[in-house]
Amino acid sequence: MDPLRIVFLDRDTLPASIDLPAPQVPHELICHAHTAPDQVAERIRDADIVITNKVVLTADVLQQALRLRMIAVAATGIDNIDLDACNRRNIVVSNVRDYATHTVPEHTFSLILALRRSLLAYRQSVADVRWYESGQFCYFDFPVRDLAGSTLGIIGRGALGEAVAEIARA
Repeated sequence: MDPLRIVFLDRDTLPASIDLPAPQVPHELICHAHTAPDQVAERIRDADIVITNKVVLTADVLQQALRLRMIAVAATGIDNIDLDACNRRNIVVSNVRDYATHTVPEHTFSLILALRRSLLAYRQSVADVRWYESGQFCYFDFPVRDLAGSTLGIIGRGALGEAVAEIARA
């Protein structure tokens, strides 16, 4: 069996500290720090597997990769891949499952609180000495809204959406 040719198009979009375990099959791994749109077709032409994070894989470049059997997306989104072209060619597309299941939902709530409490506007006004000039303990230039009694809409029922819902229920 010939070794699989695996091409990682944008390795530097992930921190070097992230260890990528080698496949347990004979393979040749070619890592590119970044790939410009005009380099994609050439770099994937002889690949069996392509790993990408943000590089766009269009039908035009996929058509030129005759050996391609799989695209592994090093993220959760797959909107940079022409899925119709992959389906026509029976190219498997896989993304990272259960990625950042704590980090993203917690970040979601930090953003919700920042918006409900006008934190960025208040921070800027303090930097602009508004608090000092107000002459009192607090001032009411921006709305401060509670989470209590609010409605949260969650679009998506994947791992991240479910984790946001779980925190909201708490």
